[in-house]
Amino acid sequence: DFSGKPVQITKELLPREYREDEGRFTWSYLYNESNFISKDGKMIVYPDNITVSEDNTTTDIYFRNMNKKDAEPIKIARVSRLEYININDEGNLVTYKAVVDNSLRNNAVLCQYDVKSEEKIKLISDEVLNSADLSTDGNIVYYVTQDSETDNDNKYNFYIKENGKDKEKIDSSVMNYSIISDY
Repeated sequence: DFSGKPVQITKELLPREYREDEGRFTWSYLYNESNFISKDGKMIVYPDNITVSEDNTTTDIYFRNMNKKDAEPIKIARVSRLEYININDEGNLVTYKAVVDNSLRNNAVLCQYDVKSEEKIKLISDEVLNSADLSTDGNIVYYVTQDSETDNDNKYNFYIKENGKDKEKIDSSVMNYSIISDY
């Protein structure tokens, strides 16, 4: 809704001392891979208060109901090296991927925040995520992990996980995949 007065969402998206050339790929990847707004445009999730240091970058993740413009945003989490944020079409599930151990190249977890119950769920933990995609309702996640039992960097396993169910291995030795539809 572009009528009326604009609402400032972020307070400090990037710190003043952040140089333009630092992490350009990381930030462009975050913004290209993320979905910040529900289908009806009423719910928004966004990064803010990004702190950059030599050995770590932290980001706060906020949720806001745009029907309640005067209400304070809800802080969902503070994470290291945020890789993407996704809000489902209905605006009630926020999924985010963040690195949990900066010493490991791809050691990330996939978490989900249920807006209605205010519950935070680790969808996939203790896995090295290479890639992840969500169904539009946010209840199904498709992802690739690196096989921890081999030293081969090219050994990847492809999984599907539906909320409330165990993960299901679809295939191994997967280098790439594409999701055509939610099913």
